[in-house]
Amino acid sequence: APDEPVSLGFAVSSNPTEAKAETSAMTEKALKEQAAERPELPGWLSWTILALIACSIAFAYFLYAGPSFVAAASLREAFAPLVTVLDRRWYFDDVFYALAALGDRVAALAFWIDANVVDRVFVDGWGWLTLLLAELGRLFDDGFVDAAVDGFGGLSWDLGGALRTLVRDGQAQEYLLYAAIAFSLAAAMILTR
Repeated sequence: APDEPVSLGFAVSSNPTEAKAETSAMTEKALKEQAAERPELPGWLSWTILALIACSIAFAYFLYAGPSFVAAASLREAFAPLVTVLDRRWYFDDVFYALAALGDRVAALAFWIDANVVDRVFVDGWGWLTLLLAELGRLFDDGFVDAAVDGFGGLSWDLGGALRTLVRDGQAQEYLLYAAIAFSLAAAMILTR
């Protein structure tokens, strides 16, 4: 019907009293729908559960009443494998201890690998290689680079001394000639690069 209002799930009335009544009616309707959807246990099942509880209490009293536990001991002997499994807590503790022992062995192996392989081969080996390369670099520097620098220094010292002997007269033409030769050599070296 087009004239019926559509329910939006909340009260749409402008009157507060009517809105409250509409809201409570919708809440009751929703609760009834939820209760209808919820499954219930059959009545006989709750009585069966109560009877099992009472029988369990009576059976425990029969087994453990009195100064000697003959019935309990004979049942324990009859169901010895089951009692062992239950006493051992389904062997979960044994499995846990085995896993803990395995974890300890794996950790010991990892520690051994770290101490004997990683530290000795990689860390100590890299340090040894670095020291070796540093020593080779020092030998190269002392034997070749320093000797070359000292050789060029000595060469320039000797060349300067030889040039001083050539220029004794103090004439400007000689100075200009030597400056032109040096300039020509420097320009030739720059241009032939």
